[in-house]
Amino acid sequence: MANLIIKSSADNLVLQGSDASPAITVGATGTTTFAESATLSGTANNLGTVTAGNLSNVDIIQPAGSVLQIVSDNYNDEVETGNTKTKCCEVSLVARQANSKFFYQACISLGGDGDSDNIYLTISKTAGTTAAVTDSLPADNLTPSSGTRHGEQYQSDDANVYQYSMNSVNLSDLVISTHAVDANITFGLWAGGGFYVNRSWGRANTESGITTLTVMEIGV
Repeated sequence: MANLIIKSSADNLVLQGSDASPAITVGATGTTTFAESATLSGTANNLGTVTAGNLSNVDIIQPAGSVLQIVSDNYNDEVETGNTKTKCCEVSLVARQANSKFFYQACISLGGDGDSDNIYLTISKTAGTTAAVTDSLPADNLTPSSGTRHGEQYQSDDANVYQYSMNSVNLSDLVISTHAVDANITFGLWAGGGFYVNRSWGRANTESGITTLTVMEIGV
């Protein structure tokens, strides 16, 4: 078993095993650097605290369920949807872990004109940096497609939303994903069917809202 060697080098404190294992260097200014494959460890309940600076050149494995990153987008245009879906939000990320999971949360503000409005909301997941409405999530993340339902994240036919009011629809789910580390992945929020986004029918610029999409990468 290697012994721990503590030495100084150019005003730095260097911690290294006697077997020439990768070193941990503490600089005179308080900066700590890790050589490739160096490991910072401690007791189960006390692994140390980093108060400033960056940890680089070292693989950090976070516990399963940890949030690796969060990306979000807002949409505040006031539009009327149609049969062709409108892309309201789009968020892109570079995966920090292979086959990680993703948790999305979306909130869309909508209004209607008091007749048989249709409300179709879709979340898409695309490999790349541009969202595509045709890239549906896995079947577990879709509503049942039997009958007249289309397998969207949210569908309401003949919703009959009142002319002078607005509703909020919230969407959220955990998405299983197969991808490589550093893969580009893009999520999109799409709206169609004939309703209004971020406004009511009769009170444009008086009643308004903000539509949002937030995606978290979750470690496995």
